[in-house]
Formats: sequence, C-alpha cells, structure tokens
Amino acid sequence: MEVSLQLWSVRDEVEKSMRDTLKMVKEHGYAGVEYAGFGDLTAEEMKAELKKNGLYSIGSHTGMDLFETALRENLEYNQKIGSKYMIIPWAKCESKEEVQKVIDLLNASSVVAKEYGLKVGYHNHDQEFKKFDGKYVLDMIAEGTNDDVILEVDVFWVAKAGEDPYKYLEKWGKKVE
Repeated sequence: MEVSLQLWSVRDEVEKSMRDTLKMVKEHGYAGVEYAGFGDLTAEEMKAELKKNGLYSIGSHTGMDLFETALRENLEYNQKIGSKYMIIPWAKCESKEEVQKVIDLLNASSVVAKEYGLKVGYHNHDQEFKKFDGKYVLDMIAEGTNDDVILEVDVFWVAKAGEDPYKYLEKWGKKVE
C-alpha cells in the first residue's frame, strides 16, 4: 500500500524549503503528498521536484477563498502537477446558510473541475458533527453535493466528535476515494 503525507503536518519545514521538504518526505518512505499550499514554486518546478524525488501529488488543500476567487488557476496548477483532488480543508459552518454556501460552492466547482480532470471535495474536522435539524453538517454536505464531490474523511476528527470512524466510512464510502 502506498501512503501519502499531508504537508500541513510538516508546514514549518515547507515554509523553509518546499524542495528540501519533498526530498525529506521521500526519504521517510512516502509515495505521495497532499499539499497545503505550494510555496513559491511554479507548477512546472513542482512537477520537476516531484519527479526528481519519485513522488506524486494526490491533491491539495485549497482554501474556500481560493475556490471562490481563483478556482481555475488552482485547478490548472493541480492538473499540471498530476493531482487528482482539490479539497476545501475547512469552512465556517455555524449556520445552515453557511453549510449551504459550502455545498453550493462544491457543486459549482465540481463542474469546472471536470474540465481539468480533477475532483473536488471536503475535509472534515469535529465541527462538522454539529447538528442542524437533526443532521450532522458533514451528512448535509455529503447529501447535498454532486455524486462526484468526495469526502476526505479525517477519522481522528470523527472519533473526537464521538462517532465511530469505521461506521462513518461505511455510511459514506461511495463518496470516499
């Protein structure tokens, strides 16, 4: 089984040098990476660094603000480096209206992402286990989004929220890739 590393977990190293971080990631046995920002490297430079280090890009965590203001630019960057996914890593979900905004953005973005051969998705924390009208926020997102919008289920946060990660993955397995 190949394992990828979410680069947020080594963000201090990334800030110092993306190139050195990618080398370190490979030396620690990882096969791929998921970005949380690209540093100052162009897509062409990033692709070359991935190739040089024998890594691949699974995708990126891309802020909701960038989904709203620079969607195509970020999809193009991800496409150029071989990513499969572009994920919203966090969103304010303190009301049903805010949750609906996330759903609408994911649905609209998924249509554009198809043009680039990518999928979009949402990464949960424990805040998505707040309920509105008896439904968890994460369930609302899963039910309200297009079939090709994925869930990047963070099992730590599912457990922290008091749910069984295995049961949750079973429930939404069709949206988890």
